[in-house]
Amino acid sequence: FDGVLQFQDNLWQYWDWTSEMVIPSGTKVVGIECKNLGFAEGILASTPDGLVTDGSWQCSHNENLVGWAKPDFEDSDGDFSEALIINRTVGFLQATIDNSAQWIWADQGHSWAACRKILGYKSNFG
Repeated sequence: FDGVLQFQDNLWQYWDWTSEMVIPSGTKVVGIECKNLGFAEGILASTPDGLVTDGSWQCSHNENLVGWAKPDFEDSDGDFSEALIINRTVGFLQATIDNSAQWIWADQGHSWAACRKILGYKSNFG
């Protein structure tokens, strides 16, 4: 959050398992990066207070970006664009993921994505 790497658990490599984290109060940017390990690309996330992955997120496939999840990051080279919505019919939805969350990714054909959401509200977590 805000460019600081958060706890990683051993579930990161399993697409059908959910990892849970607490978003600290005052967080300005949520950034999620993901690598497709060969099955199907996609990022799916939600919070109890209504934040969901959808077309309002910005995504990039450029793995060499520095500081892309920091609040002061400026996309001067235009690496980020509106998240690609993926029509995912494979798998199941964990009970902890909001039904309105959408699978998102950077451009199709890339095995890595960085997606960010600038928060326009103060998180209730912390």
